[in-house]
Amino acid sequence: MKRGVRFAEDGKEDQVPLAYVQRIKKQREEKAQFLREERERREWEEERERQERERMERDRERREWERERKAWEMEKKAMEEERKARLYAEEVAAARLRRENACAGGSSASNAAVAKTSLGAVNVHHGSWYVLWELTTAK
Repeated sequence: MKRGVRFAEDGKEDQVPLAYVQRIKKQREEKAQFLREERERREWEEERERQERERMERDRERREWERERKAWEMEKKAMEEERKARLYAEEVAAARLRRENACAGGSSASNAAVAKTSLGAVNVHHGSWYVLWELTTAK
């Protein structure tokens, strides 16, 4: 056989060299492979970016929740301190009233009166004041 150009198919009108057809076919396969790999790479990057956005959103929501929780705890602590201060002031006022009654020589009947406070009742029993257990244990 002679060296030279071989044609893809002998029966066709437009005779194309076999090497050219194979080269074009290989180029198409390489291009298809490249496009497939690029598509997969883009999909992977898009998925990674989506996950990153979701993670950032979760972090933002968590930080916001923490801020709200801290604000709520500070408010709760302030309310508790205010309640304790009010209770202390009421106890001081009750002690002052007892002292004034004792100095004035008040009868045990006047000492047996019940004083109302903003948090509940304070009992007076036989000249001694008993702060109701509920006042000191209420949360």
